[in-house]
Amino acid sequence: MFRNMNNHPIFSNNARKNSPTMLVRDLVGASHPYISPMPTSLSKNPLKFTLLSTRPSFRLAFSHQKGAVLYRTKCAEIFRQLLTSLSKNPLKLAFLCAYPFFCSVFSHQQRVALYRIKCPEIFRQLPTSWGLNLIKTLFLIGMLLIAVQGYSLEEGRFPRPEFSTGYKIPSPTQPLEAFERNPYIATGLLAIFLGLTGHSLFVARSRTRLRILGLFSLVWFGFVYKGCICPVGSIQNIFLGMVDCSWPVSPHVVGAFFLPLIAALFFGRLFCGAACPFGVVQDLLAWKPVKVNSTLDRCLRIVPFVYLGLAVFFATCDLGFIICRYDPFIPFFRLSGSFSVVVFGAFLLILSVFIARPFCRYLCPYSVLLAACSLLTSRKVKVCSDRCVNCQLCRGACPVDAIIPGVNTISPDAFPEPREKAISRLKWLLALSPVLIAIGFYSGLRISEPVSRFHPQISVYNKITAHLVQDDDVVAFLINDGNLDLLRKSSLEAMSKIKHAGGIFGIYMSLVFIGAVFAATRRKSNTLHTVEPWNCVSCGRCYEWCPRNRVKVS
Repeated sequence: MFRNMNNHPIFSNNARKNSPTMLVRDLVGASHPYISPMPTSLSKNPLKFTLLSTRPSFRLAFSHQKGAVLYRTKCAEIFRQLLTSLSKNPLKLAFLCAYPFFCSVFSHQQRVALYRIKCPEIFRQLPTSWGLNLIKTLFLIGMLLIAVQGYSLEEGRFPRPEFSTGYKIPSPTQPLEAFERNPYIATGLLAIFLGLTGHSLFVARSRTRLRILGLFSLVWFGFVYKGCICPVGSIQNIFLGMVDCSWPVSPHVVGAFFLPLIAALFFGRLFCGAACPFGVVQDLLAWKPVKVNSTLDRCLRIVPFVYLGLAVFFATCDLGFIICRYDPFIPFFRLSGSFSVVVFGAFLLILSVFIARPFCRYLCPYSVLLAACSLLTSRKVKVCSDRCVNCQLCRGACPVDAIIPGVNTISPDAFPEPREKAISRLKWLLALSPVLIAIGFYSGLRISEPVSRFHPQISVYNKITAHLVQDDDVVAFLINDGNLDLLRKSSLEAMSKIKHAGGIFGIYMSLVFIGAVFAATRRKSNTLHTVEPWNCVSCGRCYEWCPRNRVKVS
């Protein structure tokens, strides 16, 4: 190695290739004022660049001033490219921001600006991916805890009697339940039907397959199992098991309740599409469905919330299982039932010809839970498999008004009311929320007294205090040497429990009203037709009308 007049090293051809300067030039480039643009592999790996920068060869090739300029110019470009990939991983970004190399490259002012600019953008994207997964995980853990709390063996409800004479109960020679009506087999079939429905809806995208699955579900779960297993009626068993630990809940009831909810949590309302016999009957009868007025539709959609609240209220206070008592389709499958329920079921079936799925949309309490879980799903129903042409045929084909039309946000007539009016309504709603909750709580306490008459013990006690000794319930109580003091004590305890539950029911209805007003005020800014997961019942009718789907199939 030789030196020139300025005391700079002079390399031969072989030595020049192995010199520290050429090594850095080969790795970093030569078109920059001090060094050329960084290679693609190195620009994607800032840690490798950090190690290179700290090597003695880098310090020999560049002065401190040149190295600082290289840091501030090239590292800024590296981190701009890096933040694009890190925008989906905020935890990794936070770790990198705390890394000493980051602090050495950017000043405090630059780091604060980077935090304020990039982090809000990252966390706006966060709820759609990582946040939803966290909510789903917490929801699944909650459902698991509820299932464990309500789980108990079936023998706990009806324990075997013990005899002092030494008599032993003979073991049955034939199964107590036929193989085709075994509830555990039915739970496994329900899981299979949910999987097949999801495959037909998202993979095959076939309305025909959904119809075939619906017919099998109607025959098997409807007529063979006589409407049971029933996730709709299992609401009462599950919530009663949560409140009263002595109330045993069978494993197949727990499975029937949670399987459709877990499926809705990841794939939407698959149970409504082809696994529910009640929905299949209404879907088959939907010959000429008409559109329901939007205002009337919003008002009627509150009824399932009321029915769900009343069902939980009655079940947890020993007032009866009103869902099973007034189920309009059970008499249709069992060919027996009270006259009033049969008439109500026939009315719903006739109404299904002109209004698509009236029970599913305006009465079913289980649809509230399914719709709430479907809001968290990441796999939503898409009408068009590739590119929407905004022809609006799918919106006319949807019988349940689950497709939201596209909105031109630039047009002044895009929204029915100005933004300031909507914001003003929300402000008033937020300010009046405590008053509405207090009104709901007071109303719940007021209705607890008339509702308590349905309680068997309170009913007998009221008849005894009214001297109705000729009543059958009073006569049966007196014949069995009933203790009036014990009856009074149990009646007071039941009344106190009903009042507490009535107050909670009133608060629940106030929150439902607040949520309904908020949902009606919310402005939808989608530019193309979008399927709303809350109202979508996964029937697949829109697939047949979309011209893009027809082109793809042909």
